[in-house]
Amino acid sequence: MVFVADDLGAWLVALLAEAGRKKLTTLILGDEQTRALRPAATEAVQLTAAELCPGDAKQAEELAIMVGQLFRTPVLGAPGEQGTVLEALQVRIAEQLAPLDAVGLTETLNSLTGRRDVSATVVAQKLTDHLVREIMFRGSRGSPLAPLADQLNHDVTHLQGQRLEGTLAQLIDLVRKLAEADSVTVMPRKPVRLPPRPASWRAGRSCSPNWIPD
Repeated sequence: MVFVADDLGAWLVALLAEAGRKKLTTLILGDEQTRALRPAATEAVQLTAAELCPGDAKQAEELAIMVGQLFRTPVLGAPGEQGTVLEALQVRIAEQLAPLDAVGLTETLNSLTGRRDVSATVVAQKLTDHLVREIMFRGSRGSPLAPLADQLNHDVTHLQGQRLEGTLAQLIDLVRKLAEADSVTVMPRKPVRLPPRPASWRAGRSCSPNWIPD
């Protein structure tokens, strides 16, 4: 599918150039890297379509065409604050595929996938995952995509570390709140006062020195 290689490949080159200008990466793309991105992009779109349309090659191909065409005209989104290339890739792909949530395209998407729970967000996430895997896999085999694969691998590790730190912070905050709540709900214990002994019990005991209580 040449359209995918041309449209998504050119889109990726522009995105990476933007990432370089924003100092998210020091990667310098050349002709070899640009050419290597095209088959990786094509494979990612095909895998995404096949996953969403299992068992129906014709519908998967139609979905791949629809997704690929959305990269023909880059969306001029608001300047982002993404800190890594991976984050920029996730945000920009989501922006490009947002039209899938339009009424007409949503009906087509539901018809092709046979599901009503497939949204633009779902397609964007799957496409991002497949694209990153393809780049990292091809880069690990010594292709011209190796520098980009290293960058994405570094980004994945960095973001996983951030998520772990965030989870630990939430857990610590939860434990602190539970401890505070527990200290507030604990009621002080009051001394137990026994009722006075009956007068007959006191009298009986005093009158009979050998008396033993029942």
